[in-house]
Amino acid sequence: MSIGAVIDARGAAPPDIAEEVARVVFAGGTVIFPNDTSYGIGCDPYRSEAIDRIYAAKGRPDNRPLTMHVATAQEFLEYASDNALAVLAAKRLLPGPVIVLVRKPDFISDELAAGLQTLAFRVPDDP
Repeated sequence: MSIGAVIDARGAAPPDIAEEVARVVFAGGTVIFPNDTSYGIGCDPYRSEAIDRIYAAKGRPDNRPLTMHVATAQEFLEYASDNALAVLAAKRLLPGPVIVLVRKPDFISDELAAGLQTLAFRVPDDP
């Protein structure tokens, strides 16, 4: 399946952009987006075929994990609230240009984490 769209965000209302991005992602597509330090490639983290497309697009070996980008520190804590250090990192460092590494929640696919027991998270300062 090839889901593709070019979304021209110049002058568009943020809710309209978010709606179009959500449509692409929920249809199994991937998106490229700017954040505070670089560009990211995103997809629905629960769709194996979309994760495979990101590995292929990046030319990344499947034994190197991907980083999960989330919009807010609160959203990050949905994945790591049982980790006291992660909670402290969220309060002191997020959002910002850092990656926080936490134990991978059981509900996250092993494919996204490349079979590792940890997962890297970014909370960009410009969601």
